[in-house]
Amino acid sequence: MVVGARSLGFSPMGAGIGAMPIDRCAQVMVSTVRESAGSVPGSAPETIVFAAVKAREIAAFRRCLE
Repeated sequence: MVVGARSLGFSPMGAGIGAMPIDRCAQVMVSTVRESAGSVPGSAPETIVFAAVKAREIAAFRRCLE
């Protein structure tokens, strides 16, 4: 299904109540987005935001995005 969204935002899924370690959460989320964004030609959003709030969440996502 192609939605045509120009931007997407994600909070750290699984890291809260799910108790997934934030480093693993960031690793899974970043790798999944990299593998699937644009898998359908012309469908990649212009902007993808990982909406981390806590300092250690931000640090984990930054490490994965380097």
